[in-house]
Amino acid sequence: MIDRLLHEEHLQTLATLNALESRLAGSGAKRPLDRSAPADRTLIDSLLAMFERETGRHFRFEEEHLFPRLDDCGFGQITAMLAGEHETLRQLAASLGRLAGTAGREDMSAAAWSTFRSTATELIDTAMFHIQKEEMGIISRLGMFLDADDSERLAVAYQKLEATAPA
Repeated sequence: MIDRLLHEEHLQTLATLNALESRLAGSGAKRPLDRSAPADRTLIDSLLAMFERETGRHFRFEEEHLFPRLDDCGFGQITAMLAGEHETLRQLAASLGRLAGTAGREDMSAAAWSTFRSTATELIDTAMFHIQKEEMGIISRLGMFLDADDSERLAVAYQKLEATAPA
């Protein structure tokens, strides 16, 4: 239950990261985000929603509810590494989020676009590797650590966080 919810959210994040990576490639790499272009507006909105979802509710849930259970099972080194990556991703998302938010309100300068591209590239690489580690090392193995009732309780706790997440 909780493994499915976290996995689905990872898939949403990967889809947004792939869209961002595509926008940064080819001829798009030379052209700053344009808030009046529907595809760019959608990308900006998707990025901002992803940052709120991932660095807010998703990371908080893992750190407060899931990682302590895994620590109790002897996975403290892994959860410490993942929590450290969460902090790096929070910082990258905050920087990129500010730039994306500005791009949603005004034209992006060449300097801001250059910063956006380099920050976005770092975020994409870090987030994709992080998700891969979580999926292979934790999400796919949650059934070994949680019985069906625990998984259900965690899923309910996660959904409550979702319902109370700031807008």
